[in-house]
Amino acid sequence: MRANNLNAVEKVLAVLGLFDESKLEWTLTEMQKTLGMPKSSLHWITSILVGNNYLQKDEVSRAYRPGPGLLALADACSEGYALRRVALPFLKELSRETKGTTALRIRLGVHSVALAVVNSDEPLHVRYKPGEKLPINLGAPGKVLLAYIPLDEVIALSKKGAIKKVTLASITDLPTLEKELRKIRLKGFAFSDGEAISGARAVAAPIRDFTEDVVASLVLAFPAISLPRNRIPQVAGQVIRYAGEISKALGYRDRKSKAVPN
Repeated sequence: MRANNLNAVEKVLAVLGLFDESKLEWTLTEMQKTLGMPKSSLHWITSILVGNNYLQKDEVSRAYRPGPGLLALADACSEGYALRRVALPFLKELSRETKGTTALRIRLGVHSVALAVVNSDEPLHVRYKPGEKLPINLGAPGKVLLAYIPLDEVIALSKKGAIKKVTLASITDLPTLEKELRKIRLKGFAFSDGEAISGARAVAAPIRDFTEDVVASLVLAFPAISLPRNRIPQVAGQVIRYAGEISKALGYRDRKSKAVPN
């Protein structure tokens, strides 16, 4: 994001948006090169953020990192999504077991949002970003979230233009999408091949809580070359199993067994 034509609030958000798991420390010079803001503006913004404990400044390296105020805010969000805290150990274990990238996605309006991400350590891997938003229909996790809401709601989303196409494989045709969602409910998992990211394949399964509602989707993603079609049943079984474990940890007790993937 470049600074041109941004208002003050957007500039503050742009600075905060720099901090993620891939880079938790930034100097003013690095911020300037990335955002294109004058150093005077960045100094003003970081001073305010430091003064309110949203950032901390290392007086030796002169780098900024997330402060206790920002961490407290993140923790409050985590409390609202106890799901993230419960699910993260399972995501880590599933990623370790399969060498794929795992993520937990929830529905937020017309988008699916990555609530938690564990990127694979493999040299060639699919990379997700925590907090990343995608149109709700994209990929295996989005289709899972759509599969367990009323059909009328899916139709309404389509009429609002929320069903987007970002690759040649993205499913936007409503009859085709409805058929796909029925298949997901029958099998208990979704598969996507380049629907959200060209060259990526993914499998996702629903996560339920004590209310028995689907509250999230668990996705396991690979470069297409790492997930040949003959491996899909095995991966689907693993994703369904881990989604079931997360659901159980969230208080879901009466989950019915699903059909064996084929």
